[in-house]
Amino acid sequence: MKTLNEYGKNFKLKLIASLLTDLHFLKRIYEILKTEYFEAEVEMWIVDNIYEYLIKFKGLPTLDYFGIKVKDISDDDFISAVGEKLKLIYAHKKATDLIFVKDEALKFCKSKEMKIAIENSVKYLDRGDYDSIRRDVNKALNAGEEVDHGHFYMQKEEIDRRYEEEDRYTIATPWDAVNDLMDGGLGLGELGLIIGGPGIGKTWSLINLGVAAVEAGFDVIHYTLELNDRYISKRYDSIITNVPINDLKYRVDEVKSILNDKRENHGYGQMIVRFYPSRTATVNTIEAHIDNMIDLYSINPKLILIDYADILKIGESEKYYKEIQNVYSTIRGVGGIYGACIWTASQANRSSADDEVIEGDKVSDSYGKIMEPDFVMSLSRKLGDKLTGTLRAHVVKNRFGPDGVTLPGSMNAAKSGRLEINYSDSYKGKKVKQQMKNNSAVERSAISDRIKEMQEDLDNM
Repeated sequence: MKTLNEYGKNFKLKLIASLLTDLHFLKRIYEILKTEYFEAEVEMWIVDNIYEYLIKFKGLPTLDYFGIKVKDISDDDFISAVGEKLKLIYAHKKATDLIFVKDEALKFCKSKEMKIAIENSVKYLDRGDYDSIRRDVNKALNAGEEVDHGHFYMQKEEIDRRYEEEDRYTIATPWDAVNDLMDGGLGLGELGLIIGGPGIGKTWSLINLGVAAVEAGFDVIHYTLELNDRYISKRYDSIITNVPINDLKYRVDEVKSILNDKRENHGYGQMIVRFYPSRTATVNTIEAHIDNMIDLYSINPKLILIDYADILKIGESEKYYKEIQNVYSTIRGVGGIYGACIWTASQANRSSADDEVIEGDKVSDSYGKIMEPDFVMSLSRKLGDKLTGTLRAHVVKNRFGPDGVTLPGSMNAAKSGRLEINYSDSYKGKKVKQQMKNNSAVERSAISDRIKEMQEDLDNM
């Protein structure tokens, strides 16, 4: 397109509305969005004054500012036209498609910059000035992009800034002992992984993470690739209301009352549970769904749960080991794009079933999965643990603090599904560790009872 007029009148009004309401967008585009692209004199005047205010005061102008500026105009008709145009512009401040308008405007301006660079390259080529060609083309390619030249380590201002600002904004887990090891929790743009065998409690652990974030007021999206969304939601109900999952259907009114109270009076965030059958959703599928949640419902997820990444749809089977690592790398990138932290889970291999503690080499299929996450924790439960509700949480990898640490924990899915991970030297931690010492006797007793039952069945045949 040659001018913005070809997009239509409303597009230009929405674009100027974006300049007046989105400082970040204005800073990105003002150097490449030329006022003459608007063609209409009144629109050009308004945009010129927006730019003037930005350069002088580093912010967004208000209607009061324009009210003062029009006093310098002697043409009453032009003053009236400015007033009418500003009314139309401000009427579009909350248009639902402003994201599209801003994206399209950036594309338009970048194409204009590239055209100028190509036209200039002809004269540079005639005189062999290849450096100028490269400079102009690179400038056009980077036009409107985010400006971040990095952290200037030795500058005084940067030294002050790195101690004034938090370098990580974290979403805490429900477990203080884990948060301490992680320096507060998992940070935005970071990836956490939970490893465990079948029936260990991987899904329950992800749900516990979701509950903690929602209770803290964050929006959460939980992608489930095995259990359907209603069943996962019932598990959330059980943890939040403390109603045993098997009792939920008998206590529906109580559950509704508790959830309504949490939503209205306790500042809970939004929770979306989205089900995709195994091997049908890709990372792109998830990104598209997140975009829809942001655009349609203004849900801005700060925690994304994927249960679990191994059963996303990936490439050809003969390239599985490389593809699965790429999936984890891409998932981590999604966290960076949306400013969210991401937790997922993975199966441990069969040989881990008898291990007290599951190490990283027991992850199934590809060790490459361990390389991408920022934090990896395994959960292990032997037969005795399952009978008594105890477990071991072992920190396999930790970019924020010590690893190789094993913490005592407990979970009883038949009650509420709330998973606890304790400090080793706390009262609860010591109690759980003592219970674990007794698990061998419990396990032997259970096996003995089962053998007796089998013998009785044989005798009665």
